[in-house]
This record gives sequence, structure tokens and C-alpha cells, in this order.
Amino acid sequence: MGDAAGLVAVVLVAILVGAILPVLYQAMQTLKSVRSFVDSTGPRINEAMKEVTTAAARLNVIASTIEEEGRRLKPVVDSAANIGRTIASLGESVRSAGSVLGALTPAFVAGVRAFFTRNDDEGDAPEDAGAGASGEAEDGRRAPLGPGPEGSVRRGL
Repeated sequence: MGDAAGLVAVVLVAILVGAILPVLYQAMQTLKSVRSFVDSTGPRINEAMKEVTTAAARLNVIASTIEEEGRRLKPVVDSAANIGRTIASLGESVRSAGSVLGALTPAFVAGVRAFFTRNDDEGDAPEDAGAGASGEAEDGRRAPLGPGPEGSVRRGL
């Protein structure tokens, strides 16, 4: 039985070695190709990392410059915002004044019309020779009156 067990052990080892050798060979070939890939791309990856590092450094410089300029321009922007608020307030005041003028204008116009159309001949004007007591001429038209009282529009202020 010792011979049979030894023979089975040798056959099993042979099968195991026969199955393991191709797998080990394939693993060695894969490792060789990985190594050649890493050897060829390693310098390119290092160079790319250096470029990324320089780009990041430049971006940091640009960001700090923008931040500094933003701090410097903050008073200007605040002043512009204040001017905008002032202009908006002025616009609101103009709208309010417009509504007040809209309310007062008809009264003012009525006063001006009344001033210019008032009857200036009440008691001060001499009667014209061609006009009767009512101030009308013979043909029914109103006779021209004199220059009017002092300070009136007819006298010329």
C-alpha cells in the first residue's frame, strides 16, 4: 500500500505542478508588462504632477491677488451702492413732488386765468367818448378801455 499511496501522491503533485506552472508563467508575464508600463509612464506622471502643482500655485497667486483687489475695491463698490440708494430716494422724491404738482397745477392755472381775465375797469378807467355808460360802443362791441389801474397787466406792471 505504500507504493500505491506514493504513486497517488506523485500523480497529484504532477497534476498540481502542471496546473500551477502555466498560471505562474502567466502571472510573471503580467507582472513584467505592468513593470514596463510603470517604468514608461512613471516619468510622464511625475511631469504631469509637476505641471498640476505649478498650475495650482499660479491659481493660488491669482486668487490672492483677486482677494486683495476685492478688499481694495470694496469702498468704491460701497460708495456706488450708496449713490444708487440716493438716486432711488431722489426718484421717490420726484414722484412725490410730481403728485403734489399734479394736485396744485389745476389750482395755479385757475388762479392765473382768473388774474388775466379779471375786470380791470371797475371804477378807475375813464370812459371813452364813443362808449355809453355800459362800456359798449355803438356797434355792440366792447369799447377799448384805458391802460387800467396801476399794477395791472394792461398798464404793464
